[in-house]
Amino acid sequence: MNPATHITLILKQNNNLILYFILFYLDHCMVDFIRPNLLGSIKEFTNRFINPITNGQYSDSTELDVRLMKRRSHVLHRMLEGFVQRFDYSVLTPFLPPKHEYVIYLKMADIQIELYQKYLSDYRQPELFSNYHMLQMVWTHPKLLALYLKRTESKQEKLKLKSIESGFLNDESSDVEGNSNSVEEAEVLTIHMTI
Repeated sequence: MNPATHITLILKQNNNLILYFILFYLDHCMVDFIRPNLLGSIKEFTNRFINPITNGQYSDSTELDVRLMKRRSHVLHRMLEGFVQRFDYSVLTPFLPPKHEYVIYLKMADIQIELYQKYLSDYRQPELFSNYHMLQMVWTHPKLLALYLKRTESKQEKLKLKSIESGFLNDESSDVEGNSNSVEEAEVLTIHMTI
């Protein structure tokens, strides 16, 4: 077997196990909300259902593990079938009004076209999704760019304040360790405290 194929199979198998674990955890939370302690604590639920079911899903699982997995899955299903129902939307479609979608095409304003072209010529990123995100703000409404800029500036200011704060803490600890009492160092400490 090709090593890349083997790694892909392992990743797919792990993703399935993670998905199963999430679904089991959600089942436990839902059931615990509706019928407290029916499935026991998370630890009991994990030992009784999650571990045996996941152990039986590996490609190298023993026949005993597979049988135990099937049995525990069946028991869990029987316990939950009365009040946990997983249906897709097709169950509801007869009762819902028909869905109507309208697609409306609008011409971008001149400022939007200008911002769009300016971004593509001067600020294009190598990542597709970052370009899409920025251009989506342009074609939705230019005000979104202003809000985005304001948000990123405030984040940068917070980071700057944190770096000044950590510098202050580092300076303070070095002063304490060195037991230095010079006037210049006291002035620097005072400047840090006023910022």
